[in-house]
Amino acid sequence: MNDNQLIDLLEKARSDNDPAHDIAKAMPDLTLLDAYRLQHGYKRRLAGQGDPHVGYRVSMTTRAGLIESVNLGILPPEALDRPLNPVFTALSQSNLGTDACFVEAHPDYYMYAEAEVAMVIAKPLAGPGVTPERARMAVAGFYAGFDMAQIPKNSPFGFQHKVASACSPIDTRIILGPKMTEPTIDLRLEGVLVSIDGEARASATAWECLGDPINAVAFLANKLGEIGESLQPGQIVITGCLPIPQQIKPGERLACAEFTRLGRVTARIAA
Repeated sequence: MNDNQLIDLLEKARSDNDPAHDIAKAMPDLTLLDAYRLQHGYKRRLAGQGDPHVGYRVSMTTRAGLIESVNLGILPPEALDRPLNPVFTALSQSNLGTDACFVEAHPDYYMYAEAEVAMVIAKPLAGPGVTPERARMAVAGFYAGFDMAQIPKNSPFGFQHKVASACSPIDTRIILGPKMTEPTIDLRLEGVLVSIDGEARASATAWECLGDPINAVAFLANKLGEIGESLQPGQIVITGCLPIPQQIKPGERLACAEFTRLGRVTARIAA
């Protein structure tokens, strides 16, 4: 099957949740790089339908995120014994929100509030060979960010299919804080406290993200280079959860992340 036919399967799987449309069944030797390539093709199709590609979400960059992925069955238990191995998904305009909008919790999904550092790209950044120093020079500024992620409670699809089909609007809503901070601070020392409905739940420093969130940008640029893509000015990169992701339970309405210097970001959950 060609890429367009595989992307057709991704769209069918989105509409009917039928495991017969898992692209790994059509291509048993599908690699993670193939999934990334198909993901970009899917995003280009969405852009042609009026939903432009605006950036990337990097995941599994912290132990907290890895543990939750294992708990949800996204990764096997043996992943806990391995080094961090991040993955990324491309974001469309429909994945972005503001603290004035409401995020709807889908009954067939688990919703998580994931406090993260977000970055805006200032100039093109293409791998291979991107170092953290080069990545920092390509960043315009930092934002406090929330990844309001939703994970299906029962998904019949394999990992490569999930990577290729992410992120639809239901999968995540990315919310940025109101201010941009100059990219001169040492992010390793940036702290964050996450509260749900006013109750403090978790905290961490940004060192948890690969030793420095800027390393997530370098990883992303190099991985994109392997499929002939690159980071472009104006794109947003959100670099992975810092404290353990907070599951939103029925009746909870407000998530807040307070960063040391990046400021505050809030997410409102629809009733």
